[in-house]
Amino acid sequence: MNTQKDMNYEMIDESEVPEKSTKSSKYKKLFEGIPKGKAVVINEEQANLLGVRQALRGMQRRGKFKNIKATQRTTNGKVTLYIINSVEPPS
Repeated sequence: MNTQKDMNYEMIDESEVPEKSTKSSKYKKLFEGIPKGKAVVINEEQANLLGVRQALRGMQRRGKFKNIKATQRTTNGKVTLYIINSVEPPS
């Protein structure tokens, strides 16, 4: 006895499947755009600093952006995050 209904499914090419859109994808573009030996300065008003750091760590766990590091400084109560594309190999 066949209890399944006939269903019509659309078949598409693998290349037509949209990429997953995440907040980290905007950070990926940011990280890719940092020239070697330069740093991007991000303050608390511009972005969620923890979110930027988490996006970088997640991509680094997947083997990307190994030369990029994040460092944070607090001056006069204001927190600033520096995303550095180091010319030095990671230690």
